[in-house]
Amino acid sequence: RLLKARKEEKPITNVTLRKVDAALGRMLDSLDEFYQRVLNWALDHRKTTVLIAAGIFVGSLLLLPVVGTEFMPKSDEGQMTVSIELQSGTRLEETIDVVQKIENIIKKK
Repeated sequence: RLLKARKEEKPITNVTLRKVDAALGRMLDSLDEFYQRVLNWALDHRKTTVLIAAGIFVGSLLLLPVVGTEFMPKSDEGQMTVSIELQSGTRLEETIDVVQKIENIIKKK
């Protein structure tokens, strides 16, 4: 069995919450009725429904040049990578000095 039985819901004692619950219930009922009417119309007018769907699809394809299709836009993250290759056995102090000189050159530009 896939669905569990619902537990008994406790009645809402707060008057304001009860009114909000009733309003939401009416709104969902009217949305359900609207959906039923649209679905019945679509099933009764299948050719028209398919033509409308095809028209929307073609229209969206025609809008592609205007909207664009870039899924991953280029962004400037304010980072850059610099690769430095020094001689084998270079002391750490020299490496730090070279890196600081390169940082200063980049900061000036």
